[in-house]
Amino acid sequence: DQMKFSIKFNPNGAGATNVPTLQVAPIEIPVAGGFKVNASIGVSFGQFFDRPQSFFVRDNTIRGEDKDSFFPVISSFFHFYGQSKGTVSLGGSFGIGLPITGDNAGQSASFFLGPSLVIGRSERLVLTTGLMGAQVERLAQGYEVGDRFVSDANLPPTKEVYETGFFLGLSFNVLGSGR
Repeated sequence: DQMKFSIKFNPNGAGATNVPTLQVAPIEIPVAGGFKVNASIGVSFGQFFDRPQSFFVRDNTIRGEDKDSFFPVISSFFHFYGQSKGTVSLGGSFGIGLPITGDNAGQSASFFLGPSLVIGRSERLVLTTGLMGAQVERLAQGYEVGDRFVSDANLPPTKEVYETGFFLGLSFNVLGSGR
């Protein structure tokens, strides 16, 4: 941030009746510190602690097939940090995002919480990591992979549940220059 000082001298007292006021050029002093709140938009990559699967029935037995290890998410963050004297500050972030691939692409929100590294002063790049919560498909009604299942539809019962994982995100500031 910048602090601007304007100094003006007004002569006062006996014999100062016709003395003009003196204005000194403004002085700008860089100031570091203070609590900042900033917003950013970017992309995050999430991974669940328990890998997601797709489920199907073959030979009257429920089978599972592993899905991708990680998935990209368009994300938006709020960052909370104390501005340091340098160009790098450590803070915390809360975010929300929408997956851009997979079964839930653009449908179910992902939530993010964790520490972040804020790089830059006016134009900031933010690297964030931490815990993520997002929806994933799991077997329902007590079924597990390998259980016997007979049905005309040949589709095992599933449900969407929120589970936790971790993420890494890269984002750019969107709320002005931050000065």
